[in-house]
Amino acid sequence: MANSDGKLLFGIETEYGLSATDLENETFDPHFALNAFLEICADTLVHLPGLDSAARMYLANGSLLYPDVGHPEYATAECTSPEALLMALRAGERILTRAAGELDRRQNFERVRLFRTNVDYAAIDTTWGCHESYFSRTAPRSYAMQVVPHLVSRIVYTGAGGFNNRQRGATFVLSPRVFHLNGAIDPERNGGRAIFSVRDEPLGDGRHHRTHLLCGECNYSDLSNYLKIGATALVLAMADAGVRLVSDDGRNRFPMEAMRRYANDPSCRKLALEHDGRPRTAIELQRRYLEAAETHADAPFMPDWAPEVLMKWRATLDDLEADPDRLIGRLDWPTKLALCKEFVRTHSQLRWESLPMWSEVATQLAKAMTSDDDPWPRVNAHQAALLSNTKGDMGRLLKRLTRMIEDRGYAWRDLDAFQQLRDQLCELDLRYGQLYPRGIFLDLEAADEIRDRIVAPQEVHAAIDRAPNEGRARLRGEWVRRLAGEAEQYTCKWTTISGRRGHLDLRDPFVTEADWQERATSPVRRLPGGIVIAGDAARSADGS
Repeated sequence: MANSDGKLLFGIETEYGLSATDLENETFDPHFALNAFLEICADTLVHLPGLDSAARMYLANGSLLYPDVGHPEYATAECTSPEALLMALRAGERILTRAAGELDRRQNFERVRLFRTNVDYAAIDTTWGCHESYFSRTAPRSYAMQVVPHLVSRIVYTGAGGFNNRQRGATFVLSPRVFHLNGAIDPERNGGRAIFSVRDEPLGDGRHHRTHLLCGECNYSDLSNYLKIGATALVLAMADAGVRLVSDDGRNRFPMEAMRRYANDPSCRKLALEHDGRPRTAIELQRRYLEAAETHADAPFMPDWAPEVLMKWRATLDDLEADPDRLIGRLDWPTKLALCKEFVRTHSQLRWESLPMWSEVATQLAKAMTSDDDPWPRVNAHQAALLSNTKGDMGRLLKRLTRMIEDRGYAWRDLDAFQQLRDQLCELDLRYGQLYPRGIFLDLEAADEIRDRIVAPQEVHAAIDRAPNEGRARLRGEWVRRLAGEAEQYTCKWTTISGRRGHLDLRDPFVTEADWQERATSPVRRLPGGIVIAGDAARSADGS
């Protein structure tokens, strides 16, 4: 969404994984570890407590740190450029990494791990969220179908890479998150995971709307994050301005099916049908949006950073079309795919090319043996050998799988090697995004194996304590810093700061001046459990 100066506003919320063991190597309860982690953050970070819970910390850099279900979540400040958002995102990672290191040094804590990831390979239905928020002048539902094909196809550069954890196999995919989405459009976002949600959440002043995307995932490289935010912001700006991006007969016929086809294709050459009956690749769809953005690059609703995004967007699509390997060390999924292939070559008796076959074997066996007691069984070579003498459907399945395995020069005894390899590849994926101790991506970055860096380390360091220069986050961060010494007297929300001084209205996302309004009901009181109440309710709790 552009204001009168062509400024757009957007942010990212990331769910982080946190685990820790005690001195006896017993895993701490996730909520216990999270509470200890948040205590450290509360003691070391300049912040104001949330209005509804003191555990919600509004930081001086305009961000919000809060507990989710057993893990920390970090919402960046709203930013007006992809570069500023990259700085805010990286700053959040450093803040949380420092806290994880401090937790690791605490008495009784051992083996603390903090990580960004997208799926949990130990649980078939678990996925970690990385949500995007964009502000617009029009309601999200008015342009939803104009935007869905972009979100379906952008995974060729936004995909984090990894494995489909809803299968027993080791199928490398561009985007593991895709296989946890359950529809194209979710009207209310009531626990579902759709490509696009049209729920209009009230984080503005009535003149602004918030588009909240749940289909993205945690990215690591600067270029992946830059294009995810930059290209999507431009697409939404055009849609918000009324630009018709796709015709009624030019949309994906089956968006979820198309997205999964694209996710399963590291060659980026698979086709998906559109309403006009013509099959198109994800790259072809992306070029449609790119060309529309290039056509409108000088429009008043487009930001001044659009030309740089357009240049990187086009160059990335050109490289993907020529050879995705050109993006190794630049985009996440090609980099991770290259690491996985090298690991198999050097650490396994199996060939990378055999993994699709073994994935089908493991998945078919798991489906055949699923029960209420074990909805996702793991079958080893010994079990498979015993089952080979079974009659009926299981016997026929085993005979068919045996022929498949032997035709490729393997035997059932190799199933155990595959299961072990799958575990190792899943661990590699987890360690790729690990922040503390330093994981694979950060090691590659330190060794200058990651290219296309967009923000400098010193810029990230400054963003740890400083809010972006534009948008309401600047004001909120400035006043959080001023009032942190009087935290007992103030509480904060995304859209307001309240307390002894009165009420600071931050509902306008582009507000530039602090306008404190006096009001009679300003007492603040904390109740057991970290709940904070204000105004008349605080007086009642005090017995006055």
